[in-house]
Amino acid sequence: MDDRPDVALAAGADGAHLGQQDLPVAAARAAFGERLVLGATVHGPEEVAQAALADYVGLGTVFPSRTRPELPARGLELIRELVPRLRPLPVFAVGGIDAARARACLQAGADGVAVGAAITAAPDIEAATRQLLAALGATTSP
Repeated sequence: MDDRPDVALAAGADGAHLGQQDLPVAAARAAFGERLVLGATVHGPEEVAQAALADYVGLGTVFPSRTRPELPARGLELIRELVPRLRPLPVFAVGGIDAARARACLQAGADGVAVGAAITAAPDIEAATRQLLAALGATTSP
């Protein structure tokens, strides 16, 4: 569930992802304990400490994003710089990621990627998904 851990808990969801404008991760952890998986968004070094109580991090914006065009792209250097500071948390690269960019994010140090428009805006969603999975080294069945 995006933004709302209270709704996630009420709906029986496994967790919630919290952005910088949402309830702070520390407050969500205090309120919901370990009942929810909590994700945190980190855009830069000044936000690393706020993710300490999260279960995973969405790190970006890495490349220009169609879904969040107002956020500046920081490039693969953002991953190289901040992943070591975010460990041991799993880190997922976010922002403008498609099949052509996914592998580079992993090579820079991300554990995975989060995508939006690369799938939802694709003319062939199934083909776009298969291309992304192949770029990540995942095996798919026909």
